[in-house]
Amino acid sequence: MEEAQRKAKDVQRGAADVRRGTDEAQRKAEDAQHGEDAQHGADDARAQVARQEESLHRLEETLAQVQTDLQTTKQHLDDRERQYTALEAAYRKTTHLLEMRTAELQGAQRYLTKTDGLSDTEVLRDVERINATILHDATSIADSVSFERSADRALPADPTALTQLLGVRMVELLQKVSHHGDPFCVQLALQACMAAFAKDVLPMWTTQSENDAFLDTVYAGIWEHAAYEETQAIAGRWRALARSYLHGQLRERGAIAELHHWLAALVVQILRLAGAAGTEQEVSHVVSVRHTERLRSFIDICIDVNKSIGEGVLSADFKVLSVDCGSGFNEDIMKDDYGSAVSMGTGEEVLCMVAVGIQRLDKQDDGQRRAITLLKPGVALDSITSELTWEEDSSERKVEGRSPS
Repeated sequence: MEEAQRKAKDVQRGAADVRRGTDEAQRKAEDAQHGEDAQHGADDARAQVARQEESLHRLEETLAQVQTDLQTTKQHLDDRERQYTALEAAYRKTTHLLEMRTAELQGAQRYLTKTDGLSDTEVLRDVERINATILHDATSIADSVSFERSADRALPADPTALTQLLGVRMVELLQKVSHHGDPFCVQLALQACMAAFAKDVLPMWTTQSENDAFLDTVYAGIWEHAAYEETQAIAGRWRALARSYLHGQLRERGAIAELHHWLAALVVQILRLAGAAGTEQEVSHVVSVRHTERLRSFIDICIDVNKSIGEGVLSADFKVLSVDCGSGFNEDIMKDDYGSAVSMGTGEEVLCMVAVGIQRLDKQDDGQRRAITLLKPGVALDSITSELTWEEDSSERKVEGRSPS
């Protein structure tokens, strides 16, 4: 296009030069006609004019051709521009379609994958980490508080939640046992509190119990009504997808704050019931200042394991195992973490649960579930209370060999 335009300008300049030459020759011819001996010069001038006119005619023809070529080139450029625009639109459409198909394939891949992202060994290690954190944090919190030597401690205004959590026997021990100098009983109560907290958080879908009940019902329906050979594949993928979308709610700042408030309030109630020195506000301040990060870290661990067992395994389900306070001890389904020397074994009453257990549930060919216990829940037996010193006793209690076995 630029070359054609340049050529047209050159032709136009040449035509202008020819016109000027023609005009000059014409002027000379007219001047020659006024002289007596200038006939020959006039003939030459007329011949020159004729040649100039012929050159001008050829240049005008060339200019016309160049202009025609220029118009054709412009038309070609317009056609190419339209083709480019059409190709660009087609490219954008193809790219958008490719992005849509890629997203669809990525979504389908989540359904097609058959491999678990987490092994039983890793699940077991995660739950053992929770239990180790429970023991460490409960010991640290109990040791960080001073306890008064008062004989009776008042129950909270509404003791229902605490009694349901710890059992009547543990509540009595917190009120009557001397914790001054050896807060072992307080440690057990805090372990029971944190173990119960983990038992509730690990299987959570959301922080709303009514929503969890509904989702549990939906999941059970999917598992039960699909064809036997497809049951676990369908149910496992649905559960993993639902958990992946809902997990963000557990990680929201408000949800974390709610869980922390719940756990911290229970810790304060236990310490107050055990006779922690200071007012309720002072005890709350101690827990807040010294143990907020500890409790938040424990909550984070529980939520991480919630994600692992809810999303990381498709071929099976995991059930958190727990033991109710006051139930009979059965070594087949629970473990005495403190191995009391006076323990009478099976049939003895459980004082409290101090560590959660985990069970793997596999689907059999007949559609039934097979339960494989990876870790038994840990308990402290009521017989351990024989080693505690009651407040009215004058001697100091001395307990040996009480570390979890």
